[in-house]
Amino acid sequence: MADSTPTSRRRRVIDLLATSDGPLSAEVLREQLSVSLVTVRRDLETLERSGAVIRTHGGAMINSLRAERSISERNDTNALAKAEIAATAASLVSPGLTVFLDAGTTTSRIAAELVTVPDLTIVTSGLNVASVLAEAGPGTTVISTGGTLRRVNQAFLGPFAELVVSTIYADIAFIGTDCVHTSRGLSSRTPEQNSLKRLMISQARRPVVVADSSKLGATWATHWFVPSGPLELITDSRADRATLEDFAQSASWKLVAHENAGAATLVDPTKIERLA
Repeated sequence: MADSTPTSRRRRVIDLLATSDGPLSAEVLREQLSVSLVTVRRDLETLERSGAVIRTHGGAMINSLRAERSISERNDTNALAKAEIAATAASLVSPGLTVFLDAGTTTSRIAAELVTVPDLTIVTSGLNVASVLAEAGPGTTVISTGGTLRRVNQAFLGPFAELVVSTIYADIAFIGTDCVHTSRGLSSRTPEQNSLKRLMISQARRPVVVADSSKLGATWATHWFVPSGPLELITDSRADRATLEDFAQSASWKLVAHENAGAATLVDPTKIERLA
């Protein structure tokens, strides 16, 4: 039975989004609420204006991300998605490469996958990432960028970090983000974070953005930058088809898929159903 009043229905929308591990589509909300898509979209518009929710491509998510959470609080958020992304990212790395690892919880999952890959040189701006890499074998060199520690997300930032990154040219870089959009690019909480991400991208032969599906098409962030040149994007299998098609069709993005055989390959935009 549909909720009796718009107010009670919108409370139900907030409850559904708050208990979901990521965004929900308008269609899922319509089924849960037993109302029309028009009604769902109108409710989401109202809730977005109030600041309660964040609209995503085809749906919405709870607006809990505006209050930044610590690394420990974010470690278990979208854990399965991050594990999936990490496995795909690690399949791109072969022994002997030099790798940039951005700060973040997704990149720390990638670090855990890379500790068994021999003879790597890994440069990271993440204190939490460096802690994971302490378990790497003796053949792997781990370099911390140093710099000013931003405690809430354990990221080293500022001119010292950028000086280290500017002296290294990596084979591949894995870059995290708060939101990723086909035209706006990438986002962070601060301009200093964006500055270091931009530099890592420019200093890598193969820059790869790693973002779980809750971040695709989201636009709640304040600080954005558009990287030069096309970027590869690794996301998880919960991303909806329409969003994947937007990225696959964009000249600025190349989607990477993890095949059943274990190899990661670029996605043909005409075969996007492999990810949906």
